[in-house]
Amino acid sequence: ILYYNTAYYAAPNYAYNPLTYCCTTPAAEGAGNITNPPAFQDATHGNYRLSPVSPCIDAGVNQAWMFNATDLDGNLRIINGTVDIGAYETFYTLNLRVWLQGPYSRTTHAMLASNPAIIPLTSPYADDPRQVSAIPSNVVDWVLVQMLDTNWNTRVSQSAFLNTQGQLLSASGSTGITAEVSAGYYSVVVKHRNHLAVMSAQPVAFTNVLIAYDFTTGAGQYSGGSNAALQMETGVWGMMAGDADGDGVIQAVDAMVYTNQLGLSGYYLADFDLDGVVSSNDLALVTANQGRQTGATNGSTFLQGGLVITPVRKTLLAGAALTLGLSGGSGTNQWFFAAAPSGGTLISQSATSAVYTAGPVSNCVDIVEAWDGNRQGRAWIN
Repeated sequence: ILYYNTAYYAAPNYAYNPLTYCCTTPAAEGAGNITNPPAFQDATHGNYRLSPVSPCIDAGVNQAWMFNATDLDGNLRIINGTVDIGAYETFYTLNLRVWLQGPYSRTTHAMLASNPAIIPLTSPYADDPRQVSAIPSNVVDWVLVQMLDTNWNTRVSQSAFLNTQGQLLSASGSTGITAEVSAGYYSVVVKHRNHLAVMSAQPVAFTNVLIAYDFTTGAGQYSGGSNAALQMETGVWGMMAGDADGDGVIQAVDAMVYTNQLGLSGYYLADFDLDGVVSSNDLALVTANQGRQTGATNGSTFLQGGLVITPVRKTLLAGAALTLGLSGGSGTNQWFFAAAPSGGTLISQSATSAVYTAGPVSNCVDIVEAWDGNRQGRAWIN
C-alpha cells in the first residue's frame, strides 16, 4: 500500500513503474493495481490494519512463500483464500452463544460439562474433521458452525467447541472462531451430532471485525421461531435433543437408535443428554421431541467415518426393486427408513445388503439408512 505520502519531486506516492497488486494513486502500470483509498482502521493513530470495507481485502496475489508465513500480527498471511494487499490480513471473529437441550441444567442455568475422556480429539463432522491435541476445560461437545451466503451456498464449515456457558470456543480453546469470509451478510448455522440444527432468523452482517450472535435469548433468534427451538426455562431457548441420525427430523428411527444403544457407555449418538451413558433419560428427550424438525436450510448433519450405501442416489418407477449394498461396517447392520413417503418397503438380505421396493406414490424421495453400532449410511431414492 503506497498512499498518503508526499514528495518534493516525482509522484507523491511512488516513483517507479510498473507496480503489481498495489493500492496507490495515481494509477500505476501493471496488473492488479487499485487506486481507491485503502480504508485503514485508524490511520490517524497508526493502526494500518484494514477495515472490513477496504478494497485491499483479498485483492493481492498469492505467492509460494506466503502459505507458511504470518502477517505483522502473527496471523496467517493468507485468509479466505487470497492474500490481502498490505501488511495485515483481515478476518472476522464470530462470538456465538447457544444452548443444547440435552446437557442443560435448570438448577445451574448452564450445561453440564462432558467427561473429556469421552470427547474425541478429532471432530466428528465430515465437513471439518479437525484435530486437537487436548480437549479444553469445561467443554460440552464439538459443534459445527456454518455460514451461508444469500444464495444459501455454504461459505464456511468449521468445527468448534461449546462450553458449559453456551459459548463457542475455537479448536485452541479461545473464545470465538475466525470466519474466513468477505464482508457481507451470512446466515449462521449451528449443528450438533444429536440435536436439531439451528439457523439465525436473518442473515447476520459481517461488516465489523467482531460479530456476536446469541441464540439463547428468545425464539426470535431462530429461523422458524418457536417451531425450530425449545424454551428450556423462562427466557432460555436452545437446540432440541433427539436427532440421532442427523436428518433434521426427530422421528421413529431416532428412537430405534436409542433402543439399539441402550445401556452403552461412551460417545454414542443416542446419548442425548451427553452424560456418557445411554439411559432412560435419553428416551424421555427423544420421545418429548418426536415430530420436531430443523428450521435451518440444508439442516442435515453428516458425520465422518460413516457407512456407505450404494447406490447413494437412484431414481425408480413405482413398484421397481433395487438391491442396496453396504460397505465400511462390521458386525450386525440394521436397515431403517428415515422417510418413506412413497409407501416403499425395505427387506434386509444379509449383513451387507437389503432390497428396496418403491411404493405406489410418485414424485417423492424415500430415505434409507443403515446402522452399525454408532455409525450410519444414508441413501436417497426418487
